[in-house]
Amino acid sequence: MFNNRNMRSVNESRDLTARARIRNAAVGLFGRQGIAATSVRAIAEESGVSPGLVIHHFGTKDGLRKACDAYVIELFGTGMTEGVGDSVSGGGDTNDEGRNRAAFESLTIEAVQSALAETDTYGPALDYLRRMLTEDPSMAEQIFDGFMTTTLEGLQAQSVAGMIRPQEDLEATAALLVVFGLAPFVLEAPFAKVLGREHIDGELLRRITLPTLEMFTHGLYADDSILKALRDGEEK
Repeated sequence: MFNNRNMRSVNESRDLTARARIRNAAVGLFGRQGIAATSVRAIAEESGVSPGLVIHHFGTKDGLRKACDAYVIELFGTGMTEGVGDSVSGGGDTNDEGRNRAAFESLTIEAVQSALAETDTYGPALDYLRRMLTEDPSMAEQIFDGFMTTTLEGLQAQSVAGMIRPQEDLEATAALLVVFGLAPFVLEAPFAKVLGREHIDGELLRRITLPTLEMFTHGLYADDSILKALRDGEEK
C-alpha cells in the first residue's frame, strides 16, 4: 500500500544539496517544457548555480536527464531504499540492472493517484512522469510493465483472499486496470475539463471515487446477457 511518507517531494525542504537543487530544477523544467527545449543554462539559472556546476555533477544534459528519470521512478515506487534514485536507468553492471528492475517493479498506480491529490507538492514530478509516458516509447514500456507487475500482484493477493470475483484472465484484467488508472492522468486536461475543473485535484478525485467504486463493485450492466452471448459465441 502506498504511503505518502514514502514519497519524497521534489520540493522537500531537507533535500537542499546543490546536486538535489539542480535535479529538482531539471525535473520541473523538463516536465513543463520538454527536454529538447530546456538548456543546461536554464537549469542552472533555475537552481541558482553555474552551468559548470551542473556539468560537474551530472556530466552532460543526458546524464542529468537519467538522474531525473531515476528520481521520478523512485518517487512513484514503494519500499525503495535511499539512494536508488541515482542509479536507476544509469549504470550498466548486473547490480545496477537489478536495482533498475526493482525500481520499475515498485511503481504503483496508488502513488500516482495520491500525488494527484497534492499537485502543489508533486506537480513537477507528475508533469515529468507524463512526458515519460507520452514522449519516450522505451521508457513508457518499462513504466507500464512496472505498473503491471504491482497491479497483477495485488489482484493475485486479492483473489486468494476472496476480495474479488474470479476472473477469466487475471493478467488481462490487470492490464486494463493499469490503463484505467493512468488514463485520467495522461489525459488530464480534457478529463478535468469535462468535469468542470482545470486540473485533477482533490475535489475532482473525491467526485470520481464513488462512481469508480460503484462500477468495480456492482458492474455497469444490469444483467449478464451480453457476457453470456459472447461466451456462447466463442464456444460455437
